[in-house]
Amino acid sequence: MPYKKYFLYSFTIMMSLFYLSACDLEREIDIDLPETEVELVVECYLEDGQPYRLALSQTVSFLEPPGVPDVPNAEVTITTSSGEIIELEYDPILDEATDKIYNYRSRDDQVVDANNIGPYFLRIFDRDTEKLITAQTSFLPVVPFEEISWEFEDVNQEIKDDSALALVLIRHFEEPDVDNYYRLLISNINDEDEEVTVDFNYQGLLATDNEVTLSTIYQFKNEDTLRLSLYHFDERAFDYFNSVEDAADVNGNPFAQPVPIQSGVEGGLGVFAALAFDRRTIVIQKEEDDPQADP
Repeated sequence: MPYKKYFLYSFTIMMSLFYLSACDLEREIDIDLPETEVELVVECYLEDGQPYRLALSQTVSFLEPPGVPDVPNAEVTITTSSGEIIELEYDPILDEATDKIYNYRSRDDQVVDANNIGPYFLRIFDRDTEKLITAQTSFLPVVPFEEISWEFEDVNQEIKDDSALALVLIRHFEEPDVDNYYRLLISNINDEDEEVTVDFNYQGLLATDNEVTLSTIYQFKNEDTLRLSLYHFDERAFDYFNSVEDAADVNGNPFAQPVPIQSGVEGGLGVFAALAFDRRTIVIQKEEDDPQADP
């Protein structure tokens, strides 16, 4: 570009920016946001040998301060298939194993017996808002781990140094002719906080001849002690878990579409799920040729 034309072009841009900066481009806009309806939110899992416990809260509007509003004035019952009615009283407690806070629970001598597969019926009536939540769940068969093994980045498992990381290989057979949904958790219990390093949901569509084979990434070190839990639950719980994770992924992203929560209960948001699971503990050892998993 000739120098003269380049100078005129640059001068025009500079003058345009000057006039734009001199203009008052600030405008106040009032937006009428619709009132958001308060909904009850419930999270209740039935685990064999554990008391009946439930977390009950409610939603808040987008402009409200962050927090989890407590709901202390509700009638909460779980009815078993035999007709026994379990009343859950308001009595907040922290589950130190999971860091979850439950604000309703049964008596300590009233525990879940997975031999009674269900169905179980949940009913929640909040006296303050007069809202009603109902839900139903049943225990599915436990799907056990068939094989747990591992291999290091150095395929010959030669003892070198801690820089070589391991992946975990998992195999299980699923229930045939059933829509199977799973959640795999792997916690590194060498860590003081037992950090969950693997947590994902998947459907039995991964199976070939009813066999499911999974593997983690290379992230574990020699002598790591891992606790593996394989949960088997129904489609409603699966959809709820996935939608919550998707909503969390887009939270705070102004360019992402909001993700609606697929509730697993009627009359509110949340999940009511009976958790059938197999749990094993393994120690990653580089020098072992035949690794074994302990029950």
